[in-house]
Amino acid sequence: MIAPVTPDHRHLTEIESIFPPGPCDKLGGCATGFRVPKDFSGTANISVFRKARPGEEYQSVTTFTAKDEPMHCVPYLDKSVTEVVGLLKERGVRVSEYVDSTLVGADGGSAERPSVPGDWHVEGGYLTEPGVATLRVSEEPMAKEDITFQNDKSLRAYGCPIA
Repeated sequence: MIAPVTPDHRHLTEIESIFPPGPCDKLGGCATGFRVPKDFSGTANISVFRKARPGEEYQSVTTFTAKDEPMHCVPYLDKSVTEVVGLLKERGVRVSEYVDSTLVGADGGSAERPSVPGDWHVEGGYLTEPGVATLRVSEEPMAKEDITFQNDKSLRAYGCPIA
């Protein structure tokens, strides 16, 4: 995947990805290069992504529910940490840390936790390396409309019939 953005993180449509012929089942496509117009005069940050090698740390650009990820089409939203950790363990994934969603963006403190109570609610997650995940959690249950929105998004993006 190739992601051209401006220094203030706006997507650049002038810089185009180059895609090989044939089908691709990756969200965002299977780009093999990019094309910068000759008259491009702006500033761009271009990130190029590839599949991580075993044991290699990486920054996830998608949730762990995307196609080919361990929680693809698995209903987990608002389940307890204990339940989701069990689902991940069945899939060969361990949890390395938790992000308290109520603290994300708050001034003066970190939202990352090495552990949280098992009855907290899972709102999302991503892989940080093969077989290792971070869970986004909250002490409070998710609002029903947020669950519906995320499930609808999963259905549209990944074809998952999550109810």
